[in-house]
Amino acid sequence: MGELQRNLREFDRTMATTPVGPERLGQLLDLLAAGTVSATAAKDVLTEMFTSEAPPATIVERKGLAQISDSGELEAVVARVVAANPDLAEKFRGGKRGVLGALVGQVMRETRGRANPKLVSDLLERAIGG
Repeated sequence: MGELQRNLREFDRTMATTPVGPERLGQLLDLLAAGTVSATAAKDVLTEMFTSEAPPATIVERKGLAQISDSGELEAVVARVVAANPDLAEKFRGGKRGVLGALVGQVMRETRGRANPKLVSDLLERAIGG
């Protein structure tokens, strides 16, 4: 709701004059609930919806914002990140669970923010074995 209100102000619209009607907003929320897009990507899609009549799914596809939830695809990235950060992996094995966030951040950077963070955390924990 906050993001919708911000866009209403930014585009000088009201709920009565917004190009983002209930149906399109519902479609965006469905994509978010299904894990197709992250919350950050959903914000970008919502902003685009104020200037485009395209359905949210079309905007996601056109802008390449779909969240990566394919374990196979992410396992390769996770393996590269773990190999590139042996010191962090060792700290994690030694009980410093906080370093997991830094490793998740590396995976997110490599996937340009498109990886499913929960899945990445799970894959990292399995890959590191701690």
